[in-house]
Amino acid sequence: MSNIDIQISGTWPETQSFITTALVNNIVNSFMEMAEQTTFPKLLVVNEPSRDCPMANFEKVGDRTMIFLCSDSGGLWSKIAYQLSHELCHVHANFAEQRGHTFKWIEESFCELSSFCNMLKMSRDWEQQAPFPFMQSYFPSLNEYVQNMLDRISKPEKFTDWLNSNFESLKADSCIREKNSIIALQLMPLFIKDNKAWKAVGYINNWTVSTEDSISDYITAWETVCPEDLKQTVKEIGSILGVQ
Repeated sequence: MSNIDIQISGTWPETQSFITTALVNNIVNSFMEMAEQTTFPKLLVVNEPSRDCPMANFEKVGDRTMIFLCSDSGGLWSKIAYQLSHELCHVHANFAEQRGHTFKWIEESFCELSSFCNMLKMSRDWEQQAPFPFMQSYFPSLNEYVQNMLDRISKPEKFTDWLNSNFESLKADSCIREKNSIIALQLMPLFIKDNKAWKAVGYINNWTVSTEDSISDYITAWETVCPEDLKQTVKEIGSILGVQ
């Protein structure tokens, strides 16, 4: 078990608190294993069914990073895993250190990918051992939830051409989910093959991004702040994103 400290609050309809606690802890533990992290910031996870969208809060509550979810029911385990895995990636990616720069779309794409990859990992894990025995039969549902989302993502004939033509719109609005998903799908094989990619995500937002920066500048700066064993992986991510 990893070293995590999580408080759970808000409204979780149609479930029991011990199930919610086990589920949330399992999602966080799974993400930490995927990203090869042994520690994680203290969390306050709040479900508000009436919220428009999930969100990691820039301002902390005491020493806790606050994550808002918006699931109609505490029994929608896949939906909760999808939302929380996305927000955990924001926390891992130091989201509050650099706010609103023009390459936030890269972070958003990593976070979308985090949901896909963490849920597939959870599905494999639950097949062997779920948080409780009665949850084990749910493992195919986690997988199906992801596969249904992946099937709906459009696949451009030439990704780098598509990215170039969508570059300005991504810079203007980092949270265009349809576009984040296309980028996530392109990056997915590398991130599934190599956990170093997830470790490297833990180093973004650790430098000042200028509005004048090119994507090549961004990747070079990221590579610079990474330890030696992650630099090649960052180059590979850059290559997928069209950086020569």
